Amino acid sequence: MLRHKRTLKLSNEDVKFQYNWLSGVLSVTHDGTTLYKKTLWKPYSKMKLEILEEQYVLKVLLIPLSSFLLSRSGENVVCSNLFPKLRRYSIITFIVSIIKRLALLLAAGFS
Repeated sequence: MLRHKRTLKLSNEDVKFQYNWLSGVLSVTHDGTTLYKKTLWKPYSKMKLEILEEQYVLKVLLIPLSSFLLSRSGENVVCSNLFPKLRRYSIITFIVSIIKRLALLLAAGFS
């Protein structure tokens, strides 16, 4: 639940994307070589990456939905949801927290 991994085939090569939710570290590796590693701390980030001599743009929205979108040179989308499990967990957590706060507000209002 805290570590999310996905392997994509870019330029007929396997590229592994990893995101650690607890530390906020995103890393991109190919054949054991780290191509990119960065700590994500802003709610929205737009990063330009060079992977296998091609330019890619990674758009990251961490709050509230945890969305990772990878596109080639900002034009065509390669992967619209890089970590689908992380997105599901964040949506469920967001909805549960809203319901919990609403229940606490109603309980305080009727007491």
